[in-house]
Amino acid sequence: MPRNFDEVLAIDADGRIAPRGPLSQTVGEQITKLYAWVLQMNPEGSGAACVAVQADLTELTRPEWVTRSDAIHEGRFREGPAFGTAMTISKELVNGKTKVYCWSETIYLKPEKP
Repeated sequence: MPRNFDEVLAIDADGRIAPRGPLSQTVGEQITKLYAWVLQMNPEGSGAACVAVQADLTELTRPEWVTRSDAIHEGRFREGPAFGTAMTISKELVNGKTKVYCWSETIYLKPEKP
């Protein structure tokens, strides 16, 4: 089961990010969906948010998760700390039971290099 984001996420020229991180599978389970939220509050009170999903089973079998490019963005991210929360939905292969795993952590956002 995954438990984190990459320590640093890149901010593109439009102030957008692509949430991602390491992905480890639990034996006997198949991850079917991943949801991620990244929030950032700036000192003056403004902020930015990204809501993203990944439901492509091919993408969810790789050693790193990455969300789809159609993530919803509100505001512009800036260099600095942000708060990330993610959740995977898995299915036990033997009995079809659904399992939900969640994690949250502080991550750092940095402009991508040209």
